[in-house]
Amino acid sequence: MLPNPRNNKPSKLCWPNATLLCALPLCGYAACASRSGRRFAPSIRAVEKTRLHTLEEKFAIAQTKRHIVFLNREILKVEKQLLSLAKEVPQWAAAIGKLQQIKGIRWRIALGLLGHLPELGSINRRAIAKLAGLAPLNRDSGQYRGQRRICGGRAGARRLLYLASLHAIRHNPVLKAFFQRLKARGKPGKSALCAVAHKLLTYLNSTLKNLHFSLANS
Repeated sequence: MLPNPRNNKPSKLCWPNATLLCALPLCGYAACASRSGRRFAPSIRAVEKTRLHTLEEKFAIAQTKRHIVFLNREILKVEKQLLSLAKEVPQWAAAIGKLQQIKGIRWRIALGLLGHLPELGSINRRAIAKLAGLAPLNRDSGQYRGQRRICGGRAGARRLLYLASLHAIRHNPVLKAFFQRLKARGKPGKSALCAVAHKLLTYLNSTLKNLHFSLANS
């Protein structure tokens, strides 16, 4: 379910509120946000919070705190607007609700993924993995057999899936077990996390494509 925009408060968790802006192509607000630089407000806020701990002058501390409060308000404004727009279109609200059925996916991530990957649920798992840049591609040439790597694709979608995977390996039993199996086989942590992101994307694609899909039966 989408939260009530009137009661929505800026989250204190590490989830990227900037991901909401990934859904802007869906609502036609992208051009305005991009020109105004509003897309980078959460990143600027993170920098200001870090800088706050290094300041000693009272004036500089007060000024930085005011700037953080201002950025919180701006982020909240966009969250409210996007939530209202998503609720106006039943297809968006339904899709976001279905995506949130998978542990590790919250409404910000769901909304951002629908903005970055509008093809989600309409194409096969291999195609959607390539669009997100999570498909392992070979690096072969003649008799040379290189290591498979992920590359290309839509960086914004990949970033969201990576962050969602960090949450999923702690709270999603299926993906947590999958991650632990990869680690037990000697897979590097980051490579294992990318594999989790790939599998998570496959689940999300199947969730929107198949009305009867269940993570427990996958």
